[in-house]
Amino acid sequence: MATRKWKILVLVLGLSGALAFGQEPWVITPEGGLLVNKENSSAIVRLGFKAGVGIYHQIKAGLGETKPAFGLKSGLYIIQQHGLYNALGSQPLLDDNYYVTSIGSSSTRYYLQLPVMPMWRFALADDISLDLAIGPYVGVGIGGNGYVAINAKLLNGRDELGLEPFKDIYEEFNPFEGKRIDDYYRIKSTPRFDWGGTASVGITVRRVSFSIGCDVAFGHITDDQTQFLSRSQMVSFMLGYKL
Repeated sequence: MATRKWKILVLVLGLSGALAFGQEPWVITPEGGLLVNKENSSAIVRLGFKAGVGIYHQIKAGLGETKPAFGLKSGLYIIQQHGLYNALGSQPLLDDNYYVTSIGSSSTRYYLQLPVMPMWRFALADDISLDLAIGPYVGVGIGGNGYVAINAKLLNGRDELGLEPFKDIYEEFNPFEGKRIDDYYRIKSTPRFDWGGTASVGITVRRVSFSIGCDVAFGHITDDQTQFLSRSQMVSFMLGYKL
């Protein structure tokens, strides 16, 4: 798995580096906006943000409205992902014969993302274009925070008043590091390496651009997971300005 990750990283970085060999100057577009994220293990949608600098290089000029211009788009973005899921240990018992009755959790993760996308630019009118792009991306987790709140009751036991004793546990953690609470319960870590596919469609009017993007992250939800799956799906709404 580690070898495959490095191959993907080298491929995307190589494609990104190829942008530098063009004769035309870079087109730089700072952009940012809203990110809608859905974790694979949860049906609940959470909001975050995506912001960064997009870089476009035209390889082949278009021909009016009949033939689109072609180029490569890359850049560097910071992504904030909120998720309700946390990969928690499956052991239902805590120490002292307490068992878990409810769990509440949340996490926020920040990634640096590097996409490399072939892009087609269709001229709709003077200074107006329709932009379509699709390709891979790689990313790395740079930080985050989370919490888990656990309610537990004593197994087959009551106090002198006939009530079931209970305990509440609240723990904060870094999603990329995880945390062991005790011998029975732990919070599993999320891999820092992130990769997947990305696509976008947008409109550029003079220097102002608006685009809708879709990212699908692949890989493991936790470091110890062996099943390969789609980890999360993200939709972004981005506003940009060409420098």
